[in-house]
Amino acid sequence: GRLYPVNTLRNVAINKCRTPFMAMVDADFVPNDGLYEVLLPQLQGFQNYRWPAVWILPAFQLQRKGLAVPKTKEELLAMGKDVSQVHPEKGRDIAHKHTNYEKWRTASKPYKVQYRMPFEPY
Repeated sequence: GRLYPVNTLRNVAINKCRTPFMAMVDADFVPNDGLYEVLLPQLQGFQNYRWPAVWILPAFQLQRKGLAVPKTKEELLAMGKDVSQVHPEKGRDIAHKHTNYEKWRTASKPYKVQYRMPFEPY
């Protein structure tokens, strides 16, 4: 089926994946250092979820040029208004708002979100 109707290459990658897990990120995304090592132990328990299931990586954007990319959640939170959810603009924010960024900011463990169109999680 057409998993991502607007992105043929993403669909090809999904269909060709031969591992139990995959990460979907855009070319301009910068994953934090050590993401693999942080996620790996949590993914072991992820197999207990009802499938299909998705582990959402929240996406943020810097609001000014020249800012250093934060390396940790703590650094990101300390940046205050210099960082926001990706595409915070009215009308574009709908694609990521179901990530529930406010909850993510205070969460210490994974939490469930409800998939609703036009959610475009990463």
